Amino acid sequence: GILTIEAIKEVIGTSSYSSARLLTKGKNDFLYGRVEVRAKIPAGRGNWPAVWMLASQSDYGTQFWPDNGNIDILDCVGYDPGVIHAGVQTKAFNSVIGTQKSATTILADFDKVF
Repeated sequence: GILTIEAIKEVIGTSSYSSARLLTKGKNDFLYGRVEVRAKIPAGRGNWPAVWMLASQSDYGTQFWPDNGNIDILDCVGYDPGVIHAGVQTKAFNSVIGTQKSATTILADFDKVF
C-alpha cells in the first residue's frame, strides 16, 4: 500500500500549515531486522521530511534522547534539495555535540519518483 502524508495550507493555532506525525511506539519492537522505505520527498525550502526510529524504552540514561539514541533512516532538509542523510545518534555521538555518525547520498529525482 501507499501512505500519503500531505502538508495542507491552513491555519491551525499559530501555524500556517498542518501535516502528520505517525507514532508507532508500542506497536512493534525488534532487536534485529531491516527497515526499507520508499518515499517521494517534497521539494522546497522550509520542509524537513524525515523517517527515524527511537527506542521504546529508556533503559540507558536519565534523558530519553540522546541517552537512548535514534536511527535516522531518511532525513532531507528542504534547503539542500536531493541530499539525503542517514545516521545513528547516541549519547556519545549526536548532532548537539557534533559527533553524529552519518552519511549522505544525492538523489536527483527525490521529488519525482518513489
